[in-house]
Amino acid sequence: MIDWMSYLSVVSTLAFVVFFAVGPGSIPWMITAELFSQGPRPSAMAIAVLVNWMANFVVGIGFPSLKKNDTNGKREPRDATSPN
Repeated sequence: MIDWMSYLSVVSTLAFVVFFAVGPGSIPWMITAELFSQGPRPSAMAIAVLVNWMANFVVGIGFPSLKKNDTNGKREPRDATSPN
């Protein structure tokens, strides 16, 4: 591997995170805050954060098995006699 490619990978990842945080990354937080009045807003935000982290956890747990079962985009053709 080319030496500068590893540095480019790190810089590209950091740039993606920064631009996502500045741009569309904050939209769900603004929408959740605007949906509720002052009284229930803290509880609603707590539930929204919990759901967000739980969804991230599910994706993190499920991704390795999806990656393991990936055939690099190639699917085996099925014939008419296959039961599945």
